[in-house]
Amino acid sequence: MVLAYILIGIVAGFVSFVLSLFLGMSIWAALGIYTMAGSVGMAVASAIHLAISTWTALTAPQADKTLQISDANQAALTGTAVQTAPVNAVDEKPNATFTILAVDDERFILDLVKIIGRNVGDFNIVTASSGAEALDLLTRTNQTFDYLLFDISMPEMSGIDLCRQVRAMPRYKKVPLVMLTAMRDMEHISEAFRAGATDYATKPFDIEELGARLKMAGQTFKAQTSVDTFEKAQAVKPFGNQRSTQWDALIDHLALSNYLTLLSPKDIGDIQIFAIKIDRLETLRARFEPSRIDTILDSVTAAVTSRLDASQTVMAYTKDSELVIATSVTDLPDISEMETRIAQCIQDAVPEEKSLDSAWASVSIGAPVPVQGAKNQRAELAIRRALESAENRILSKNGQTVIQLPQASSN
Repeated sequence: MVLAYILIGIVAGFVSFVLSLFLGMSIWAALGIYTMAGSVGMAVASAIHLAISTWTALTAPQADKTLQISDANQAALTGTAVQTAPVNAVDEKPNATFTILAVDDERFILDLVKIIGRNVGDFNIVTASSGAEALDLLTRTNQTFDYLLFDISMPEMSGIDLCRQVRAMPRYKKVPLVMLTAMRDMEHISEAFRAGATDYATKPFDIEELGARLKMAGQTFKAQTSVDTFEKAQAVKPFGNQRSTQWDALIDHLALSNYLTLLSPKDIGDIQIFAIKIDRLETLRARFEPSRIDTILDSVTAAVTSRLDASQTVMAYTKDSELVIATSVTDLPDISEMETRIAQCIQDAVPEEKSLDSAWASVSIGAPVPVQGAKNQRAELAIRRALESAENRILSKNGQTVIQLPQASSN
């Protein structure tokens, strides 16, 4: 859509330029008119598109407004995990209301979010026009938000700074948080995910796409309500997929997939993916309590962070506690040397085990793989190939047959 606006501006400017010359104006005057007409043309086109989208959202029949989305894309659209059970099959809390906080310094955007929300679900949408106002709402104890939409470019406090402060709050560590912004470069996208964003939507955003995000997030919230209640009652701790605010580069696994999907073809060519596996993790799980395993994983994260530039790196643990790293660092450390360093960090983190053979702390690092394939598949493919490469490293160290990696599509 942005390219369409630019094309309209170029055409409007060119027509004005030709007419100016035909009327006898100087070349410099015609160029000035070209620039002015082009800018006005883009602004008018954008305003017309947004006005039509708003009118469509206002006049569309709510009863017939059903947005379909596949299970494969559900996680990327909502910033939450896909639920395998049908939404209607769970026992919902009778008074559970899906509450959204939208933060933007543009009143038009906040009004548009409200309109979209009203047309796709029975949501409670609260708005704030600044980071300070949002923090005031988020720190109140009488209300909790289930979904967050933050603009990046705001005066006084940016959406990224707001995101960092929100992720430091215990009750908002895992709440889906989507950035709304016109910035599409890797620097801003990377910084947003390192701050704790789970997804990233660029302006001018698509009305139907944002509606799909909110609708599916609301359905997932209803399904998750009873799941969360059960887990709290059973003191269940989901392991290996928790984002720690101690390390900026460590994000959750879903956010890593979204990050790789969002990058432009130019930026994605600079990214390499590799994975780290703790060789005897299952043995360690049987030996240590979960808090000790957390300490071991923290030591792995610390070792990696000390060797890679955090401003060029994001990483995430899978549900099986394998560390997947995406980095644009070109001078990567030697694999064997890095394995030795990480193993030493693990031993230092668990000093009571120093009397044992050091092999208990060994790790395997796979060879870096490029990010390739179709946009909607490249994250899954790259992560899978990186994990397979790490598994091959384990096999090769044990003298076993190495699995051949699948070739990536060139799409």
